[in-house]
Amino acid sequence: SLALTTSAEYGDSIYSVAWSSDGNYLAVGGSGSNDGAELHIYSMNTQDYLYQVTGANYGNRILEMDWSSDSQYLALAGGTPDNGNELQIYSFDSTTSTLSYLDGKDFGAGGSYETWAVAWSPDGDYVAVGGENDGRLKIYYFDGSDLSDAIIDENLGASIIHSISWSPCGNYLSVSPVSP
Repeated sequence: SLALTTSAEYGDSIYSVAWSSDGNYLAVGGSGSNDGAELHIYSMNTQDYLYQVTGANYGNRILEMDWSSDSQYLALAGGTPDNGNELQIYSFDSTTSTLSYLDGKDFGAGGSYETWAVAWSPDGDYVAVGGENDGRLKIYYFDGSDLSDAIIDENLGASIIHSISWSPCGNYLSVSPVSP
């Protein structure tokens, strides 16, 4: 059975949580956090209590995030970011517990469209992102520091893409669009 072992105060709204693939870190994203940083990274201490190791300011709200398979990178998707890039990529150094902003992409109209879904390919070479703007799906190549221009940019004719998932082999992408 499930039992609550620990919790942490975030603030107003949590929209996304994601464990790193090594299971050592929990990323939490939302809006209205108590410290003004929409992204929090937590770890568990030896008494199984969560403690915040770092965080970052995104802007208005983080709606989805995904760790790369090696737990070195975190992709964020959301709305009204401070820098105009709804898709943001951070590196995470677990030895120093530091996040570093690497790159980002505007999803359309200068930051006025929200991204609702983001997913790393299993090999960590590609990031798929979807959201508003006619249910747009974009896929970017990631070289370890920079995102390419979109190699796929498809209008799926939906109002929003809510979820994206790569197959384990990385050859297929499942997308859940919401019809207008």
